[in-house]
Amino acid sequence: AAGDVVEGARGGGSDQGSPVRGKSPQSPDELADSLAQRREALEREFNERRREAERADLERRAREHAYIQEQKAQLEREREALEHERHLASGRASPSQSFCSPAASPRGSQVGIDLDFGMLNSEDLQARHEELERKAEELRTKEAEREALMEKSIMEQKLAKEALEREREELRQQREEMLRAAEAATKGCEERSLELREQEAHLRKETEDMTASKTSERALVAEEMEKAFEELNLRKAELQEELRLLEESRLAQAGELREAEAEIVRRAEQLSRTENALLIEKRELQRSRQNLAVVQAHVVALLEKAEPGMGRLSSTAEHRLDDDVDAEDGEATASEEPRTKRADTDESFEDAVGEKELNSYQEQMKHFKTPSGSTKDSTQGVIPTDTKLDVTLKSNRTQGTVELQLMTSNYSVIRAVVIFAEHLFDGEACMLHPSPPSNNVIVQISPAKDVQTEMSIKALAGLSSNSVVYHVFEMTYVMPKFAMYHYVEPHGIAAQPEGWCQFVLPKRPTWVWDWIRKSFINIAETMPKPPAGGKPGLVLDANFISLRTGDPLCIQMSEENGGTITIRTNDLEVAGELVQDLATFMSVTELESTADFPEEMEKFKQVLMKVDEYNAVRLKLTAEMADASSLVKALIVKAEDYRLLSDMGNLKKVFGGLQTTNGELIAEYNKRANNHQQLLVQLKEVNLMIQKSSKLRLGNAKTRVVNACRAAIKKNSIHELFQIIRTGHESKSG
Repeated sequence: AAGDVVEGARGGGSDQGSPVRGKSPQSPDELADSLAQRREALEREFNERRREAERADLERRAREHAYIQEQKAQLEREREALEHERHLASGRASPSQSFCSPAASPRGSQVGIDLDFGMLNSEDLQARHEELERKAEELRTKEAEREALMEKSIMEQKLAKEALEREREELRQQREEMLRAAEAATKGCEERSLELREQEAHLRKETEDMTASKTSERALVAEEMEKAFEELNLRKAELQEELRLLEESRLAQAGELREAEAEIVRRAEQLSRTENALLIEKRELQRSRQNLAVVQAHVVALLEKAEPGMGRLSSTAEHRLDDDVDAEDGEATASEEPRTKRADTDESFEDAVGEKELNSYQEQMKHFKTPSGSTKDSTQGVIPTDTKLDVTLKSNRTQGTVELQLMTSNYSVIRAVVIFAEHLFDGEACMLHPSPPSNNVIVQISPAKDVQTEMSIKALAGLSSNSVVYHVFEMTYVMPKFAMYHYVEPHGIAAQPEGWCQFVLPKRPTWVWDWIRKSFINIAETMPKPPAGGKPGLVLDANFISLRTGDPLCIQMSEENGGTITIRTNDLEVAGELVQDLATFMSVTELESTADFPEEMEKFKQVLMKVDEYNAVRLKLTAEMADASSLVKALIVKAEDYRLLSDMGNLKKVFGGLQTTNGELIAEYNKRANNHQQLLVQLKEVNLMIQKSSKLRLGNAKTRVVNACRAAIKKNSIHELFQIIRTGHESKSG
């Protein structure tokens, strides 16, 4: 049985993931042949590499020897030229010495001339001799340099030869190791072959005995085993069919998901185009309203000119413009005469427009009058022209929400309110019908995240709840990013938070107060003075209470280092959002900070401990699955042996054990999958913590913190990771 396990592990080493498949082992002869072939390949490779190295060494030596010989020949030529010049110089200098004595010549004047000529030749020869000496010195220098170069090349050649020798020695050692391994493998194969032969003889003997004694019983067992194999094959076919159906369903679901994703992308593009078209239409409507206001003022002026004394009437005159007055020919013909009276060359177009608006107002008056001449009930008319809609945003600490208050400037009532905004409502829209209608409507808003949102507000306003005509007010209102924080006085906070983030920002305190007024609500325009008896050098102290959790938030600024800002909160994410928003408002691109959040660090420590625990469990489960896989392969080999021997009793036992082991493998896989999911959740928490800590800095500091945190996690250094989150730098020991 031990031999079968070893042979199964050797033959099926590549099937670690299959619990029910195995591979037939190689025979000893085949293994010996493969080892011999591998040995011959290694010897051929070693001989080829040795020949290439020797050939390269000989070529390099030949090139160096030719180069040295050439340098020597050139040096000899230069030496011969130098000796020849020296010889010529010595031959010229010897006759000049005979003219140095004036008494040796009978002719005095001639001797003087010859002496001068000799002196001149001696000076030239001296200069020539010095030049030759200088050239000789240069040649000696070059010769020394060439000798040094030759020595260097010889040393390099020696080092290359030593490296080649070392490589030869390593190859020789490798060859010896391979030979020893081949011998050991051959010996093991021989022993295994002998053992197999013995087992084969023993099994053959047992088979003969069993064949002689239990022929009928073996036939019955064989039929049962054939039936069992048929059932197994049927079950295998069913499982394969189920797997195929599952794969087809998975592919179909994947295709549906891709189609749904494409549909979502298409709808998103369509919504984007629609939104752009609506924005353009909105701008056009705003421009049209501005033009309409100018036209209305001009029409009122024309009405006053057309009806003298109208301004002194006690009753209020109502006017309205409609686009369908062009169809009324009677009114147009009635207004033809005053138009011709006011016709002027420079103002003809303006008068025509004014006359058109006047006709519209008259048509509106005609529409809203009864046959008896009395006006209808005021509840059916439009709201006054000076009606305005005021929008304010307040915080409600009792209910923990933000209240959007809409109020008309007079007695007009609001019938309905529609608000479109992202990240505020489910479906990005909210519609409110106050009952009964009032001139003051409050909308409760509780955003889940701190996001600056632009709200598009549409309000229907009328004279009363029985009105049939309503005016639609359209306006946009920006909700600050930190609207869910209620401003309180310093004494309104029982205890300051333990977590804090501190950084240097050399800006004016009034600029920081302007940022607070922009990002929060219900903030006074003037910056209050810090409380007496507080921290020395404190120039700004703003305190808030979160409407979501009730946790305090403190923003302080001191004169230290030209302006040091301290943000106190127990939420690391809130501190990072505040730092990023403040830096954007101040146009800051580089910012270093130090921080300490004890509660967040304790939670993060628990997350890291869970990550280590899940990793340890994962390694343990992997090892157990590997052992089970080896056992499965050994059982498969045994089952094949028993099938060949027609030992059906042991074959049933082996298949039963194989089924049990396969079930255990499936259970271990499910455990490993659950552990993997939990590990992914904790790793997401680690990544989220790194992102939160990086938001406390800007620019290069932010990038450095992210890289350093990941490096510390790879090294499994929790202390260094906490140090990086607190200070933004690695510890000195790291």
